[in-house]
Amino acid sequence: IPFAKIKKYGIKRNRVFGYEGLKEQMYLNDPIHREKIHEFLNINMEKVIVTIRPPADMAHYHYAKENEIYDQLLRFLKDRDNVQCVILPRSGEQRKDIQKMQAANFIIPEAAVDGPSLLKISDIVVSAGGTMNRESIVIGTPTYTIFALKMGSIDEQLIRYGLLKQLTSPSDIKLQKKKPQEEYLTNALTPSRMVDRLLEIHREVT
Repeated sequence: IPFAKIKKYGIKRNRVFGYEGLKEQMYLNDPIHREKIHEFLNINMEKVIVTIRPPADMAHYHYAKENEIYDQLLRFLKDRDNVQCVILPRSGEQRKDIQKMQAANFIIPEAAVDGPSLLKISDIVVSAGGTMNRESIVIGTPTYTIFALKMGSIDEQLIRYGLLKQLTSPSDIKLQKKKPQEEYLTNALTPSRMVDRLLEIHREVT
């Protein structure tokens, strides 16, 4: 996060310490073992699996801000024979709106599912939030953001690195099976390395 963006809050530079990595790497560091989630959700793994997280339109920071790209995306993906969409609504109202579309290829889980396992079997992840996008990037799944408000500094950096794509048109999505990843970002930051960094910071300030 650029220091200029947090300086206005009264934070002094000598009290800002960074580390190379994402917080999501810490709890996704261990291998993901729940390989049967596709059976739980009745997902056809031969198809392109697109996991979608709608915008938080019920949150105070999202008040009166429409997310047109989200609606366009659902219409674009609706009933495509080669695609299955797993949509994770944030509210009962969102669930009802999705169900009204009566899309044969939409899966709406009835209960909470293991998010990282779902992201791992997905070929594409599209989210209007932040955490799920970063988790998907760490796991190695192609990730698009449809966040309609001011982008956070971390997401801006991920876009510059080419790890996150900002979706402006549904037709820009490459609907294809993802290629196997030999190395995930989970290898970039381990709990032991984080402890080492914390000890370094302690020595710097004492």
